[in-house]
Amino acid sequence: MRCAGCGGNLKLTGDTHRYVESGLPNVVLHGVQVRKCQSCGEDEVAIPNIAGLHRRIAVMLVTRKSALAAAEFRFLRQYLGQSSKDFAKTLGVTPETMSRWENAGRDIPPVVDRVVRLLVATTQPRTDYSA
Repeated sequence: MRCAGCGGNLKLTGDTHRYVESGLPNVVLHGVQVRKCQSCGEDEVAIPNIAGLHRRIAVMLVTRKSALAAAEFRFLRQYLGQSSKDFAKTLGVTPETMSRWENAGRDIPPVVDRVVRLLVATTQPRTDYSA
């Protein structure tokens, strides 16, 4: 296999990956292929069903009893495929308020937490992960 970035050779290096690309700090994937480019040192991770993975993460977040953290709130907005501006409009708040919630500058009100969970449970999520 060849590196998507530089075309160098890839070497299989493991089967566990901390999935920081999700925007969540504590998601660890087990049983995935992790390859390292011998030329540029970049890692490539083979995630066979990213839409299914994101659906599972979303379900775990919305069924948990504790309040949503800022990064979890942002993940769920992105899971639904909405820009922060559009999501602010959906929730009836300003884009600045959305930004404060997503960057932990202000606590997410409990009613907004519940509305977001309801939206995730009842709305068709984003399915195009080609980017």
